[in-house]
Amino acid sequence: MAKNVIMMIGDGMGWEMTRASAIQLIIEQQIEEYKAANPTATNQEIFDELFAGDTLQDDDYYTEGAGFGTAYQTLEGYVISTTGNTYIDGDKGNSALEGDPFNHNTGGSPIREGFEFNPDPAVVEGFFEELRDQGFDEDAIFDEDGNIRGGNVPIFNLEKGGVSPWDPDYYEERGNPDEGFDKEYIKNLYPDSAGTATGLYTGVKTYVGAIAVDIFEETVETTAERALSNGKSVGVVSSVPFNHATPAAAIAHVNQRNKLHDHSVEDRGGAERNENGELVDEFGHVIEGGDNIFRQIVEETKPTVVLGGGHYLTRGGTEENPDDRYITFEETENLRNGVYDYTFVERGPNATEVLETTAASLDPEAGDRLMGVYGARGQGGNLPWRGANSDYSEAGTVRDEGRPRTERPLEEGETDEEFIAREVDENPTLQDFTEAALDVLEDDNEGFWMMVESGDIDWSAHDNDMDAMLGTLKDFNDSVRSVQEWIAQNGGFEENLLIVTADHDHYLTLNDNFPEVVAQELLLGEGGLNLTMNDDPNESGHFWGSDETVKYGWGTHTSRPVPVYFQGPESDAAFLEGFLGEGYEAYGTEVEGVGTYIDQVHLGLAQLNALSGEEVEEPIEVPTMVNGTADADFFDTEDPGESGFIGDNQILFAGSGDDFVDVSFAPGGSRSRIDLGSGDDLLFAGSNNRIIAGSGDDMLFLGYGEGNNVVTGGSGMDQFWLTVDDGTLPTEANTITDFTIGEDVIGFGATDLSFDDLMLTQNGADTTINALGQDLAILKGIESSELSAADFAFA
Repeated sequence: MAKNVIMMIGDGMGWEMTRASAIQLIIEQQIEEYKAANPTATNQEIFDELFAGDTLQDDDYYTEGAGFGTAYQTLEGYVISTTGNTYIDGDKGNSALEGDPFNHNTGGSPIREGFEFNPDPAVVEGFFEELRDQGFDEDAIFDEDGNIRGGNVPIFNLEKGGVSPWDPDYYEERGNPDEGFDKEYIKNLYPDSAGTATGLYTGVKTYVGAIAVDIFEETVETTAERALSNGKSVGVVSSVPFNHATPAAAIAHVNQRNKLHDHSVEDRGGAERNENGELVDEFGHVIEGGDNIFRQIVEETKPTVVLGGGHYLTRGGTEENPDDRYITFEETENLRNGVYDYTFVERGPNATEVLETTAASLDPEAGDRLMGVYGARGQGGNLPWRGANSDYSEAGTVRDEGRPRTERPLEEGETDEEFIAREVDENPTLQDFTEAALDVLEDDNEGFWMMVESGDIDWSAHDNDMDAMLGTLKDFNDSVRSVQEWIAQNGGFEENLLIVTADHDHYLTLNDNFPEVVAQELLLGEGGLNLTMNDDPNESGHFWGSDETVKYGWGTHTSRPVPVYFQGPESDAAFLEGFLGEGYEAYGTEVEGVGTYIDQVHLGLAQLNALSGEEVEEPIEVPTMVNGTADADFFDTEDPGESGFIGDNQILFAGSGDDFVDVSFAPGGSRSRIDLGSGDDLLFAGSNNRIIAGSGDDMLFLGYGEGNNVVTGGSGMDQFWLTVDDGTLPTEANTITDFTIGEDVIGFGATDLSFDDLMLTQNGADTTINALGQDLAILKGIESSELSAADFAFA
């Protein structure tokens, strides 16, 4: 098993983007070698001698398979992986809970009525030429009874989408493709970086926008958390904002990727104020303070190293008017002042040297942590655009309809040249980030898990910007090379597992003349800018989308499978390769495999396996969802019987009737979602569960287990018993979301306590109940002064 696990993600870097990068690197190497042998040769002479008339078919390049030319293409392992997120109730951004995930607290919504996970392939109108209005159409297809056809998983169709990313139907046969092939197919049900990153780190398939939660908005263990729990350090590095989707999914758990910091939900219209001035979600629940990525990073997960973009001086921000899309000025000040347990670095003069010096001074064995926030002025939060010829001539430019334009937020008297020089000086590169992270993490004797993302590969692809994209791909390649060099000096691949992949693809196609066009631009043109600015697909050597006559025909993701390059200890590599052609478990069902591919969830399982120190299997095959009846049902996790309800990360719909549910004997007693439905129900709560009691007069014993349950009583006269024995108390407070004064009751059993012995504390909009020296419950939205002895029972 590997001591260290390193995942490197080229965001959006599909097979064709990898080939574009490899071609450029091959050309640059040939130019360098020719110049060394012919120092007086002109650029025109070099082009004429080496590249005039070059095509993709030449032996210097490749047209299929793993390919060659980049650092990561030297790794021994190579597979293709399917991507994709779930499709629920007609929308891939839906969780299995009601409402828009952004508009409610994570996990704070009822399950969609009648929902049951279906592992069959999802289908949409865009998959069928006769149904779609255009190439892209993700509308659901309904049967004659008004039910949505298909299942909840987009399973890649090899006939429609091609048997490989280099399928001839995308290239030489595109004018006469095989019967059944559909060039529009991959535009539909394309995934996003949040849902795919969650799969890459957890082995769990989930929905678009999910940050390390499953479709029920329940938290799932990430590779970072597995590493931390085993005493290892964790590093997360990105060229885009540190709390963007790909880094965030490793170190936070929220139901929607845009919950970036404390003010994000209100700023983006996901919540409103109630009559008490409290911020509430779409269901009237008070917004939870920790339900955002930044708060969880600095206060809960606390990874060892976090380096990325998102500084408040990006996106047009200034010191006088800071941009708070990714981090507020107030929180930046808190980091500067040591409020959080991090040594903080940020954009500023001589940034690379400052980062290197700081990293060298830290020791994770002593509890040191490093956080750095950077980003170029005038850009969207990422590091300075490098460009194909590495001249940074696009740094600080703003994109307009996929075109870079040279408008920078120049300070008074500042020239373009001075601007570029300052941005390069005040921001490290992704390679600098990577090397600094390794400098810190290598000092942990137990090992580490690290993720490195080149997120602006994806950003440049969205902009249809080949010049910027080739530069970001070079950044990524340099970072991979640094990791490979570090591995060679630190135990080799016998102690280190390295995986290089993409979270999803775009829709790039290289024309046959691409090598010649790139070489001409590098030697005789403007270094790569014309690759972007030229609207002619033939003259620029490429096009985006399904129409070869349109240069900018598609500006977002696709569902096309992506390459995976890897190398590590023999047992770890064999574990990963063992998934070839296999399906995967999802919510108590089995999803079918695709050809000889793996799926991204397998990469998550492979990393978790390596980090565990012992082989792990896919989740135990117990039903994810258990349904009761209209009668009085009995569910006991000590003796689950035929129901299969063991109370460990399951969903229970008890149904109507007066039901009995005991999860106090659950394995770990945790992570289940329990909907008691209607009826007068009796529940023994266990630990860490989400409980919705529904209508009826329910008795809920919350004193069994370790606590930390989130409980909604629903309508009716409900009893919430916080203790059952004054010698055994929950170690964490339970949260009651809808206690109704004058109707519901808080109970204390097996105790001599009275109302006068309780300590009721107002914490913002909530009341904390303390007894016997311990916080036992949090009543959401309740004023402590309004509670009286009549709201409590003692037995």
